[in-house]
Amino acid sequence: MMMGRLHDLMTKGMSNVFFYNQGFWLWFAIT
Repeated sequence: MMMGRLHDLMTKGMSNVFFYNQGFWLWFAIT
């Protein structure tokens, strides 16, 4: 149970980081 929750948090965090990176590079390309 605990491991599953930790794994879920990690995957969510990784996707968030990826999303923010994409947004940053998009903004960087536009400006």
